[in-house]
Amino acid sequence: DQLRGIQRISEKLVEQGVEEELISSACLDGDVSAAERAKIRKTARIILTNPDMLHSHILPRHTEYSQMLSSLRFVVLDEVHMYRGVFGAHVACILRRLRRLVALH
Repeated sequence: DQLRGIQRISEKLVEQGVEEELISSACLDGDVSAAERAKIRKTARIILTNPDMLHSHILPRHTEYSQMLSSLRFVVLDEVHMYRGVFGAHVACILRRLRRLVALH
């Protein structure tokens, strides 16, 4: 699991003196409650999500995610070689929209 791997690395960094708030991580998907989403929005520095959550939750609420968007440095796409055809085109549009909103914030 990717989140557990990131959390293990984070634990080692904390042991070496890195502040935990700087490397807090969370998974933001459709199973996460509204209360947990608010917490993730405010505290997580590393967020694992998927194109559907970007499209349906994060980008439409970009003002709520302005802190995250203004500090966004990297976007990592897992299994990107599988994004083909119509789905690949849709993901490309989502990423273009993400780039525009990052520039706005």
